[in-house]
Amino acid sequence: MLKERLLQRLAQRQERKPKLLFVDAQPLSKHARLGLPLYSRFIEKATGISRITVVNLAEKGKLPDDPSQYDGIVFGGSKHDLREKLKWMEDEQGFMEAATKAQVPILAFCFGHQLYGALYGGELSELRDKVVGYKTVTKTDAGKRHPLLRRLRKSFLLAASHKYYFEKTPSDSSDIIATEIADGDPPNAIIEYTNKDGKHLALTTQLHPELANAIPAFASATDKEKPTMDGILIVDRRTLRRYSKRAEKAGRRLVRNWVKQQVIPHARSRAVS
Repeated sequence: MLKERLLQRLAQRQERKPKLLFVDAQPLSKHARLGLPLYSRFIEKATGISRITVVNLAEKGKLPDDPSQYDGIVFGGSKHDLREKLKWMEDEQGFMEAATKAQVPILAFCFGHQLYGALYGGELSELRDKVVGYKTVTKTDAGKRHPLLRRLRKSFLLAASHKYYFEKTPSDSSDIIATEIADGDPPNAIIEYTNKDGKHLALTTQLHPELANAIPAFASATDKEKPTMDGILIVDRRTLRRYSKRAEKAGRRLVRNWVKQQVIPHARSRAVS
């Protein structure tokens, strides 16, 4: 009898933990080819949340009908770009819009950042060469005291792996307001989206706060993508590891700020209702 009660309490405690959906747009073969864990493992480590449902759109995964069953939704990066206009990209954007209307907290990296911003008028430009390495981002005036950037320095490092960026900032509409809270190269590095009443809707970044430790593997996969720090080639492994640790620390802080300030309160409000 006692054992049954303990198991029941453990099950109830597990149910109270936040539940994330990770929408993966990266083919499984890419991480496997580099000898890396599944992308979802990086998300679990960055967020500190183990209750994660994974839908891989690049592997013909199916999005759930109702985004409101989750306490937060993470949209990852991809080797694909928006200009390919694949069917699953249209589906993903539609799901983003539905999650936004349901006010489920959203976190989006790189491709996810571009896809979300395109919903609200953001326009992409292409870099001459793909960036792989680390980038310095700096808090804007709006970001200096922003809670989502709490305990982060005025300027900090994040991992980067991209060839496209927002040339034009997503436009404010009557319902959605986009605020750049950190800038850098590329511009519009970190954006918070809110509704007209100031309610948080999404945190998106062109960079990869979740993949700092994967950059050495990405860079070693091809001679064309050598790791750089703000455009300067990183020539030795010790320096690469130092940048990796700094970017991992900042990236985890950014992601966990989002979890603590948006996901956990949303989970509690769902549990009460």
